[in-house]
Amino acid sequence: MLLKDMGLLSDALTVFLGAVFALQRRRARRQGLRGGQAGAVSFIQFFGSALQVTPHFHLMGPSPW
Repeated sequence: MLLKDMGLLSDALTVFLGAVFALQRRRARRQGLRGGQAGAVSFIQFFGSALQVTPHFHLMGPSPW
């Protein structure tokens, strides 16, 4: 489904980023930081190492772990 509907794939990325950013905000609040903003650079890769069709996301941003 994700390969055929780029809008759906984009929505999945938005949900994923929202979850990561929410985790980062919660951890920052526990450390007494308020009002911070998260950011990331991401891209969608459509093929795996054996050239199988496997859409997945790559994300570069500050780690919450």
